[in-house]
Amino acid sequence: MHMLALSAIGQRHFDDGLANGRHALRHFYEAGDVSGVTLTLDDLAIVAIATGDPVRAGRLWGAARHLQLTTGTMLADYVDQNFDLFGIARPRDLIEPAELDRLASEGAAMGLDEVVAYALGEDGAALITGHEADA
Repeated sequence: MHMLALSAIGQRHFDDGLANGRHALRHFYEAGDVSGVTLTLDDLAIVAIATGDPVRAGRLWGAARHLQLTTGTMLADYVDQNFDLFGIARPRDLIEPAELDRLASEGAAMGLDEVVAYALGEDGAALITGHEADA
């Protein structure tokens, strides 16, 4: 699902990228795969910046970098490099550095459950309900 999101975003099909990214995020989260969560947070940050939500984009971008730093996965940079190849704007391309630092700090301060709920647009209680929302 992450790769489908990556492909859709690369083709500028942001609605499909959002749906596939959220579906992938839910799978990774439920499986306890923090590396996968890191990947998909970056996917969703790109969708947010592309659809005009720089606040969400900056927070998700910061959360992905924080997870990368704390887990050593280095996967947020992998996604960032792919979008560079696709010529897709990333949060760091469109948000002023001081504002990105502020938003990224807010994202980095979120706990895992909180940032996943934020990325899915759900409250924390709805996280472990399965994939009904993705259908």
